[in-house]
Amino acid sequence: MPKYDGDEVEVRIGTSVSNVTTAPALTNLESITWNEDPSVVEVAVGIGSQETEVHDKLVKYAGTISRWHDELSVVSGGTGTLAKNVGAFANPKVPLWIEVKNKTTSRTVTLNNCLGKYTNDLKSPDGFLMESWDFKFNNATESP
Repeated sequence: MPKYDGDEVEVRIGTSVSNVTTAPALTNLESITWNEDPSVVEVAVGIGSQETEVHDKLVKYAGTISRWHDELSVVSGGTGTLAKNVGAFANPKVPLWIEVKNKTTSRTVTLNNCLGKYTNDLKSPDGFLMESWDFKFNNATESP
């Protein structure tokens, strides 16, 4: 499961594959994680048997972005809130693409057709809101 702190990567969110490459990078990113679970299960071969067979199930793709921001937009910069970027209140059923670019290696991973649940919470004593987006996606593509 890849996990990145916000200072290691540039994350962009767009409404299409072509749009995500030109979208502004999110500011104040705390972290992003995602995983691809092949959902492999073991089942007994038969009654009384100690042997098992491996069966594959549906592949499950999921991830989370967390970010903090100041509601006054002094700290969060020009990209606004994560809710605005993911369309949390407008139309949460519109799929989005997420591009994650490693600042050190320039390796880029694009998470395709993301849909998910947006939450926010006042978790900081400094008055910043911590917001997160838990999402599911269809697949990931990688470019060197």
